[in-house]
Amino acid sequence: MRILSVVGIKAYSRYGYDYLSENVLRRADLQEHTIAEKDFKNLHPCDFEDLNLLLLQGHLDHLPGSDKLMLSTAVKLWTRNLVIRQWVKDFQLG
Repeated sequence: MRILSVVGIKAYSRYGYDYLSENVLRRADLQEHTIAEKDFKNLHPCDFEDLNLLLLQGHLDHLPGSDKLMLSTAVKLWTRNLVIRQWVKDFQLG
């Protein structure tokens, strides 16, 4: 289901680093879905694509700057992780 917007982000700081604890997303069914940190690994790759598009198109300007930066960093790291995992899978098959 497509992500339409990010409603809110909860984050915490520890030892000088910021961590996302949960995201509240509005999906195509117009309901708000809460995604906790432990559920990030179970997201479908198209969810990260939708979040990346929202970031690039500037639809997240309602979020504070630090939250937007944390979200963009998390999306980029998870996207990189997914791409590397796919390369390894292709290499093992190939």
